[in-house]
Amino acid sequence: MAISEQHPVRYGPARDYPPPPGENSTDAMPPMRHRNAARAPQSGEPGQQRYIGAPMPSAGKSSHSNRRLCAALFWIKTAAALALSLAGLSVLAYMIHQKRAVATAPKIIIDPNSPACQTNARTGLGRLEPPSGKMMWGFALNWAVETPSNVSAKMGGLKPAVIAMFATMTATEYGGSDMLRWMGQQCALTGSMLEVTMEPIVDIATIPDSLLVAFAKDCAYINSQYGVPILLRFGHEMNGYWTFYGLKPTMYTTGFRRMTNIMRQYSNLTAMLWAPNVGYTYPFSASASQLPAVGSADWKLLDTNSDGIITGADDPYGPFYPGDEYVDWVGLSIYVFQEQNINTAFQSTYFADYMAAFGPTIDTLVGPDYNQTNHDFYTRFASGKNKPMCLPESGSPYHPAFGGTDELTLKQSWWRQLYSANTFNNYPLLKLIVNFEEMKNNDRGIVSDWRQTANPTVLAAYIADFPSFKSHLAFGGTFGYDCAGTFQFFNS
Repeated sequence: MAISEQHPVRYGPARDYPPPPGENSTDAMPPMRHRNAARAPQSGEPGQQRYIGAPMPSAGKSSHSNRRLCAALFWIKTAAALALSLAGLSVLAYMIHQKRAVATAPKIIIDPNSPACQTNARTGLGRLEPPSGKMMWGFALNWAVETPSNVSAKMGGLKPAVIAMFATMTATEYGGSDMLRWMGQQCALTGSMLEVTMEPIVDIATIPDSLLVAFAKDCAYINSQYGVPILLRFGHEMNGYWTFYGLKPTMYTTGFRRMTNIMRQYSNLTAMLWAPNVGYTYPFSASASQLPAVGSADWKLLDTNSDGIITGADDPYGPFYPGDEYVDWVGLSIYVFQEQNINTAFQSTYFADYMAAFGPTIDTLVGPDYNQTNHDFYTRFASGKNKPMCLPESGSPYHPAFGGTDELTLKQSWWRQLYSANTFNNYPLLKLIVNFEEMKNNDRGIVSDWRQTANPTVLAAYIADFPSFKSHLAFGGTFGYDCAGTFQFFNS
């Protein structure tokens, strides 16, 4: 029963004073006595004690002495309990401090200015690049419901080499220092690299150096404290109109260079990734208001063939490249694109065509003015510059609301193309593929599901296929890095 539903219990006489005037008396009310004072039973009242559960206290000096004794005992016990509590808390705090001191000892001591922490050119590898013949794999998780450990458990203990996250940056904040560090700590549990996509949602020029420094320090903390390297995709898909810096090459390249310069003051275990969107439909139907003003400096940069218009005949990548000295990795966002969100089987050469920049898949996307050389991203920016390449996000979507080809066929066809002998043999600098492990609604309310680990049938098939390409892959927990960002397998 709720307290409000009960009658209060009275610990004392129902009435220990004479009745008020008009109630069995015509006299004025005498002065009220102390509520615990004894009095003789009145006429018509039983002569028993009127206290519930305790005898009537005696009057006078004895009563006050008892009260003082009880009060003294109460405060003595309270003080003793408080002292014991404080002592216990002190011991617990000391134990936590000792455990934390051990748990938070830096995994790697980072000194970017030390010659020992410079990228080792003798290996012929870039910063965080795995050795020849090895490719890393991973997932871009929905962190609200998944963690690296969780997805590894679903994979039967197979640990992804890379786990990705997305965050935004304004002129005053960058998604939360605590959250970023927590994600780094979670990656440490599976021995995975952290891929950070940091998307400025304001003019990059308005972001102060102090904020970029704070962000760089957080990355360095994760690198050192947890031994987790970071692949930083700063300002992704800059050749599309859907980002604040999109189709603004001057803003973007200046901002990327500034981020690189600041990051390298603090850590060599955070590599800079430059990653546009795959450009076969560039400039992606951008409207006049989304393109630079005609005749402006940015317009001239984008009009690479100088014909006075910006079309698919222009270079979709070059105007946005910050420069070799600022870029450690290059990458492309590549997804299976399905017209009208219908679940349809795609070409068995889909991925190979996208990588080679020609083939039956490309023929359906481009017009007669298509320039294959401009679109051959791998040749231009990976092999041509000797830089490791990745797919920082990729996937084959399934649309549950539509019929057509089943989910397993669509997704298995995709991962088998990605991890095929053709891929490993023809694109040795493709060193990382990340699957977009999410299900989302698009702006028309249509659900697209890119996840490979959600449907038990798809997951079982994915795990079953792993032995066929496992020898080419690097797994979380099997490799590490020195302070120069040099990759090394633990058993080597």
